[in-house]
Amino acid sequence: MHNVLRDWTRGECEGLSPDQQDQDTEALETTTEIHKRSLDNLLDSAV
Repeated sequence: MHNVLRDWTRGECEGLSPDQQDQDTEALETTTEIHKRSLDNLLDSAV
């Protein structure tokens, strides 16, 4: 799964400056962390 996200990010970032790539990668990582935390919370509440 992580490889898919990384490949998708690399594809989306082509043609952008390194700074823009870093921002996009950070945004994706932040979003992924939020989704992961939400999923963990959901699973905890379901138990």
